Amino acid sequence: MSRVFDNITQRLGDRVQVSLSDAKRLDVAVGYFNLRGWGLFSELVDARAVAAEPPVARILIGMVLGSDQRETIAEIEHALSNGAAGRGGVDNGLATSRAQAVVAQLREQLMRGLPTSADRAVLQKLREQIADGRVQVRAFTESPLHGKTYIVHRDDHVRPCYAYVGSSNLTTAGLLHNLELN
Repeated sequence: MSRVFDNITQRLGDRVQVSLSDAKRLDVAVGYFNLRGWGLFSELVDARAVAAEPPVARILIGMVLGSDQRETIAEIEHALSNGAAGRGGVDNGLATSRAQAVVAQLREQLMRGLPTSADRAVLQKLREQIADGRVQVRAFTESPLHGKTYIVHRDDHVRPCYAYVGSSNLTTAGLLHNLELN
């Protein structure tokens, strides 16, 4: 049965946490990822055994803008107008610069406001989870990807997965506070 999660009467973050609590894996594709938003899932992912393949959580970040956003937007628009996006039209240099832009965005997130001890603990845990293979983070560099999808995979033959789609990015605001429709 379909339900609407608007973060007012039902919060998407709470629902994904419940779904993940008895699941084996989480796949996420979002426009924006916030390190502090990862705190909602960090302990649940950490409770899973390290598996060889696939990771417990895979995160695909799609809105990759560099420090000079106008230049990156112009590059993206050029690729789209030439029909190149999605067909290998982004060269390795551009893909690398976009991936580096994701790292810069994450670094900037940490510099905003004073990180609490909980923020630092979540960041350290994410670092460990990436290192031990529980979490895999990738940047989609071919074109802007602004969709938001959370797929929870289960060991259940009746309901092998749950999918949540809508407007919530993997941020605390997007999963718990902002008025969103999912």
